[in-house]
Amino acid sequence: MTNIDDVLSEFDELAGDVSTSSHEFFAPNLRQWFAFLDGSSEISAEKQRLESAADFEAWKTEGLIPDL
Repeated sequence: MTNIDDVLSEFDELAGDVSTSSHEFFAPNLRQWFAFLDGSSEISAEKQRLESAADFEAWKTEGLIPDL
């Protein structure tokens, strides 16, 4: 059984790596963070739930409408 504090600690560490990355390391650090999200059963179930509830096309369409 995985300790949630360990999971959250690793999440924070990897997210910190992404947020402080130079341009050379941004993509690899982002891939590593996404791999962690997909590989962590504690997080991937919630991630799947959020992804399935989102309507990306509607969000994208709305986001492309200029503010008047």
